[in-house]
Amino acid sequence: MRFRILVFVALSAASLQASVEYTLSAIPVCAGCVLGANDINDSGAIVGAFTDASGNFPGDLRIGGIDMLFNPVGSVATDANGLNNLGVIAGDYFTADGTDHPYIREPDGTFVTPPPPMPSDTAAFFGGVNDAGVFTVNSTTDPNQVFPYVPFLYNGTSYSPLTLPFSNVTSIVATGINDAGTVVGRYQNTTPGFGHGFERFADGTTVDLSFPGARQTFALGVNNSGEVVGGYLLNGVDHGFLYANGVWTTIDFVDANDDPNTKVEGINDLGQIVGVSFPTGNQFDTTSFVGTPVPEPGTSGLVALGLLATLFARWRPRVNALLRRRVSIERN
Repeated sequence: MRFRILVFVALSAASLQASVEYTLSAIPVCAGCVLGANDINDSGAIVGAFTDASGNFPGDLRIGGIDMLFNPVGSVATDANGLNNLGVIAGDYFTADGTDHPYIREPDGTFVTPPPPMPSDTAAFFGGVNDAGVFTVNSTTDPNQVFPYVPFLYNGTSYSPLTLPFSNVTSIVATGINDAGTVVGRYQNTTPGFGHGFERFADGTTVDLSFPGARQTFALGVNNSGEVVGGYLLNGVDHGFLYANGVWTTIDFVDANDDPNTKVEGINDLGQIVGVSFPTGNQFDTTSFVGTPVPEPGTSGLVALGLLATLFARWRPRVNALLRRRVSIERN
């Protein structure tokens, strides 16, 4: 019986899930330039918003450490928000009159600029795109393009509304989408000062993602394993997070300026993440980072640890006896 119990303990040790750890490193940019990394695909390509030393604001596709900057025709500021594994980019750009427009950048560099979901919309932007070519898009009729936003899904030809089952919702922004159609984002309700993350599955089932104790939670990206990344505001400081299998992991990146705030913006199917750190009160002065998960011990390694624990438990009485004998000899 003792041997059976110990074997169970050893096998159970092999089934334990280790906490996720990341190696984080800053993404280098040119002198006087700023990159706000928003997403990463499985090949390690990164997209985001870029500011060059002359104060221009192009979108950025970064492959192999090389920045490929771009702007749709008429853009004075471009943001690249989502990137799939085919190289399709989803984002938005501003024209000189201050209007926000959605765009799609194809892998060959051509642009598609669909009309907004509703004719009365004053602004619209794409948040993310999956490998099936389904986009999240958000629009508003607010003349100031601030609040509220309404989310849609776009399949390349038509829009379909995206709804949440929560009460008293006043605004919704959909950001990431994976190949299964799971959408993550942020919503606000009638409670002043609070915002909540959400994860909505393709069948409409929706989970509230609110970090415990936080006033604001932003779900920004999701991969095909269902791992969600984003940020939360707690005690006046922004922190990045990974949410997986019901477990929250806080991710904070301390840059060269010791900026205290972090958001994780995107995650790929390898578990690699991108995000930004920034000083309090200025989310545009960002330092972007990339994170690679530290490999967990393999199953064989965990089994070996379990077997070692088993052997130690079985031989511990004999070891203790030998130690007592040695101490007795040394004292005498």
